Amino acid sequence: MKNYINIRLLAQADNSRQIMEITLPVRGSDRDEIVYSKKEFKTDLGKLSVRRWVMPGLCILEEENLFATQLYIDKPFISIVCQRGIVRISNKLTTQAQQLTTLETKASRCTVLFSVDFFTNLFGKEPWINKDNFFENLVSHASNSFEYFLEPSIKNIIDSLLYENIDGPFKRYYFELKIKELLYLLLLQAPLNFSDSTIPSEVEQKLAIAKAYLLTNYQQSPTIKQLSRLVLLNDFKLKYFFKLKFGTTIKSYIIHLRMLEAKALVCDGYSVNDIAARLGYKNVSHFILIFKRTFDVTPKEMARKN
Repeated sequence: MKNYINIRLLAQADNSRQIMEITLPVRGSDRDEIVYSKKEFKTDLGKLSVRRWVMPGLCILEEENLFATQLYIDKPFISIVCQRGIVRISNKLTTQAQQLTTLETKASRCTVLFSVDFFTNLFGKEPWINKDNFFENLVSHASNSFEYFLEPSIKNIIDSLLYENIDGPFKRYYFELKIKELLYLLLLQAPLNFSDSTIPSEVEQKLAIAKAYLLTNYQQSPTIKQLSRLVLLNDFKLKYFFKLKFGTTIKSYIIHLRMLEAKALVCDGYSVNDIAARLGYKNVSHFILIFKRTFDVTPKEMARKN
């Protein structure tokens, strides 16, 4: 008798309620088919579009919606959730039904779900994944979570998992290699909720000053050398400890802050030229390119949706 994980996606808007159920085998053989499907649910408030890939032990979901949804899983699982510029990898190793996360109104989310067996078989013999006890923390503890910025390189892998049209006997290996690549890139970052006692206290204080300065000056941000002089820390140590502490590079952090404001300004009706100038981009085309890499739509496309 096969063991299954039951995944339930609940979409609710006023009096409308839609449920999508996915039955995911915990394990399988190389001969098992990888199934792709796309469904749309319509309600009074709009529609929810769900794209999914399913193979034994693995489910990849992409949701685009105009209203809130909730995702429930009834067995132990490990998940990678990409939403609003953040990647969260977490586990739920208890047996009762778990609400994974809520997707907010007018948002999109990509979720990669593994059975614990799939995750263990895929990564158990990979020496690099044991960095900082990462693997052990995910498969041995009842609840754990790590958060990262959604870097463009990570988003590209997520997109390739969702949209690449790979057929034939190598499809399964393609998925497995891409998931290994995804985990490897995440491990190159330190989690946003990471705390490392090896960072000297005086450096911690300087990092806090640097981050606070960037939070208020990201529109016309300083160079690394200017920032290092400001906090009295050489540029090599500043770059190294900043990434170790906050899980992202200084450049990526500035882009992240700019894109958050850019999205808000687009939704408020500002023109692309005005937004680019306000955020320190001299080249409007370059701004549009970074915006599309971050949100998968151009500013004009996002403005039309809103």
